[in-house]
Amino acid sequence: MKILLFEYITGGGLIRESIPRSLAREGNCMLQALLADLAGIDGIHLTVMQDARLVSRRAEPGQPDPEWIRIVPEHEFDVIWKAAMLNVDAVWPIAPETGGVLEKLCRDVRESGKILLNSPAEAIALTAAKLETLRHLKQHGINVVPTARLEDF
Repeated sequence: MKILLFEYITGGGLIRESIPRSLAREGNCMLQALLADLAGIDGIHLTVMQDARLVSRRAEPGQPDPEWIRIVPEHEFDVIWKAAMLNVDAVWPIAPETGGVLEKLCRDVRESGKILLNSPAEAIALTAAKLETLRHLKQHGINVVPTARLEDF
């Protein structure tokens, strides 16, 4: 099975913006952990998108090196993202929920017909809005801590 791993910060999601160092470190930690977990599984072939401004990471000794798709500022992110999905069976996106980023990526994967190794876009949309998540849980009989917006308190 061919899997595309895409971590938004390190994978070109900010290709036309500066990359905050702290976010690059956090994103890289998430990506490296996932690479390490998946690299040892027989029959898995990994492809990873990477912002060319960042240092390339190699696989740990004894692990197969994934195929790297390097993104440069001249690239149109959306074009490269959608093209990368053409050559894989499944996609594992990691991205911020804020601004609908992860939700959009999950919708793109669904529209591509590939297997999404994440929650569906609809679940992401619901859980990204924390107060809406609480309301939804309460509506379905699940006990929640009484919660209100600060401005309504």
